[in-house]
Amino acid sequence: MPTRGVCAHRGASDTHPENTIAAFREAIRLGAQMIEFDVAPTGDGKLVLMHDHTIDRTTNGSGKPEDWLLADLKTLDAGSWKNKRFTGERIPTLGEALDFMPRNIWLNVHLKGGAELAEKSARLIASKNRLHQAFLACGASAATAARATEPRIKICNMERQ
Repeated sequence: MPTRGVCAHRGASDTHPENTIAAFREAIRLGAQMIEFDVAPTGDGKLVLMHDHTIDRTTNGSGKPEDWLLADLKTLDAGSWKNKRFTGERIPTLGEALDFMPRNIWLNVHLKGGAELAEKSARLIASKNRLHQAFLACGASAATAARATEPRIKICNMERQ
């Protein structure tokens, strides 16, 4: 694992739609040593990548991710807001993002929720064999819940930066 380098915030978000596979692909192509992305829950308890409290800015939908079912979120366009060439880009799940990422860069997983989101994220990271490279950026209560589920999970304390 890299000891230092560049972190791609939400992927290559300057030129690509943030928190999408297209943005991650470009960040990897450019040589990022870490990729930061945000995880939020859906209404049916799935984990998707979304920074904002609503999907309004980065998709052609409206409302909070937790007000939507995953299948419905997957029909939304998460790319054309950035550039027409990204039309049809979809909101990825945490699982899809983990499956896509190389195993030799850091994954900064910023949680947009509490204990339940932390538990599910830690469980999924462990099941995908990504404990060596992923860490959860979260508050103390979420960190406690994640560690109770998966004691080996790495934590970045977002309350005492």
